[in-house]
Amino acid sequence: MKKLALFLALILITGIGSVVLANEPNLKYERYYPTVPLRNDLPANGIIDKGIDVQVEVVPFVHIAELDTSVMRFVLETPSIGGDAYNIRRPFVFGTNTEIKITLTEDLTGQFATNNDGLHTAVLLADGFKPKSGFDYWGIPGQRYARAEYVFSPGIHEGRLVVGIGWYNQNYQQGQSTQRREDWAQRDWYNVKAGTYEGRITMTIEALGN
Repeated sequence: MKKLALFLALILITGIGSVVLANEPNLKYERYYPTVPLRNDLPANGIIDKGIDVQVEVVPFVHIAELDTSVMRFVLETPSIGGDAYNIRRPFVFGTNTEIKITLTEDLTGQFATNNDGLHTAVLLADGFKPKSGFDYWGIPGQRYARAEYVFSPGIHEGRLVVGIGWYNQNYQQGQSTQRREDWAQRDWYNVKAGTYEGRITMTIEALGN
């Protein structure tokens, strides 16, 4: 009888142990069961309205549709009569969604002999362009380089980039079409020495924005 009683006691203890293990919390699923009652977000009228703020940033944008950046080659064969420049005009078409400033500069003028009035250079935007504001001036050897600056409003703009190299002989006189022999040395065109000169025209586009 004592052996039987001991055996039953062991079975009882084992059974209790199993019950305790079964009632332990299952940590794997505990997070799915809230410990406090959920909030009812539905108001009395039965409609939920939630507002979300929206921000849209449109970045400054410039698209150059047409601009030929190949080498410009000028062949100055004779001092020009009446100060007419040798001009190269190239189409320039662009669009922008912001106010921009376009600056044109060149580094060619300084390569010519200083203190002479025999050569001028110019860089400008013309032939259709209507900038909001702008200025330009000629390049004079020994004094200043050619430079132009323009401000354009948002929109599509079309015109021409104009570069002029003038090798001058005499002062311009309105209506003059021929060169008088006595005027051939009126400007010091001979200070523009024969040779090949190389430089660069730089276009800088800057977004002004707000």
